[in-house]
Amino acid sequence: FFLVYNKKQFTKRLYMHDTTVITPLMLSLAVNDFVYDYSTSLLSLDSWICFYAKPEVFTLVQLLRKELNRILAVMIEDPSSAALGRDKEVIINALASLFKKERPPT
Repeated sequence: FFLVYNKKQFTKRLYMHDTTVITPLMLSLAVNDFVYDYSTSLLSLDSWICFYAKPEVFTLVQLLRKELNRILAVMIEDPSSAALGRDKEVIINALASLFKKERPPT
């Protein structure tokens, strides 16, 4: 898991403001560069965060990213578009389900 923060402040102690814990799946949906090495099973995110993943997981995340990007592009082009309908609902529900299953410990 990764800790993401907006502001870090040092006094007598370290304070981190606006923090949240994210999972590798959440991170892999948000990065620009997403490369998988089949020979080592290593998934590289933006050429600096790497972790191991099965090829099937990489393929599924790659498909989710593609669909999410397609849906976002349509929504940016026409926010009131009803053309996405069921597609948008299926992808959003799939992501919500995956995030719940991969929820970081509290």
